[in-house]
Amino acid sequence: MTNKKKELLWLAAAAAGVWLLVYAAIISLRVMTSLPTAAKIPLFIFVQWLPLAAVAVIMRIRGESFREFLPTREKLGRQALLGIAAGFVMSVVLMLIPFALGFKEYIYTDGTYRKLWIAVYYLVSDIIGTAVAEELIFRGYFFNRLHRIGGEAAAIAVSSLMFGFYHIFGGDIAQVIFTAVIGLIFCFTRKYVKGFSLLSLILMHGIYDFMIPVWAGLF
Repeated sequence: MTNKKKELLWLAAAAAGVWLLVYAAIISLRVMTSLPTAAKIPLFIFVQWLPLAAVAVIMRIRGESFREFLPTREKLGRQALLGIAAGFVMSVVLMLIPFALGFKEYIYTDGTYRKLWIAVYYLVSDIIGTAVAEELIFRGYFFNRLHRIGGEAAAIAVSSLMFGFYHIFGGDIAQVIFTAVIGLIFCFTRKYVKGFSLLSLILMHGIYDFMIPVWAGLF
């Protein structure tokens, strides 16, 4: 078996594991709605990380490490600021402006933050939970492996499409398409913005997710 076929098989195994665990995560979130808030907070972040376990197991079997995806320690402050700024700008373009133009009803939102502690919780959860897990999976593992197999263009296109279908259990086909476009934005931002790293992507992703209910609350 050629190396390319082996990589494809490992990639397929990782993808199957990720989709199985994201379905399990969604079921878990539904069960958690009846739990006290104090119990839900740590469990929610853990559940967001659950699909990452599939990738971690594959990498462990192959003797690989997540270190290959992580940013260098050089200019960490710049990496962080770039990510925060990019997430805010993206939320303005994709959410605030459409809301202001009267298209709020056509855009998927999760409501608004009604208390300060809820906003703080979701800020932490969106970054440490959702963004860290999804960026390591899609712009880390899958992008890197697809780049190795088919080159950069294939890695951008396929990883973004996979990112879109990752959200199929929580939405509909429109949500899949919109999220795939967001995946493309993440990929192109990292490609064309100098100094943009995986850390920048994590913060961009987290800030964008966090700002959706903020803008929704204004309209």
